[in-house]
Amino acid sequence: MTAPPPLHPTLWRTCRAITNRTCLQIFALLVEQPGQTVSAVATRLRPPLLVASQYLRTLEARGFVTCRQGMYAVAGGPGAFGCELARLAGG
Repeated sequence: MTAPPPLHPTLWRTCRAITNRTCLQIFALLVEQPGQTVSAVATRLRPPLLVASQYLRTLEARGFVTCRQGMYAVAGGPGAFGCELARLAGG
């Protein structure tokens, strides 16, 4: 199996992901309880299933979460969010 291509998120799309309240709630849920399915996220936070799926894909595209066998978790552990923000800020 080949490795996925490296992510090259744009600053604008990354900012949109981290300023969206529902995306942040999903991220916080995955920090506290990794290994959630789209259905579990939708059940816990109450967005429609389609919205939960879209926001999880957004967070995954930005490199904040990963999906393995349908289970989402924070990429690289809970510190990944801060590391990505620091990278974008030039730190």
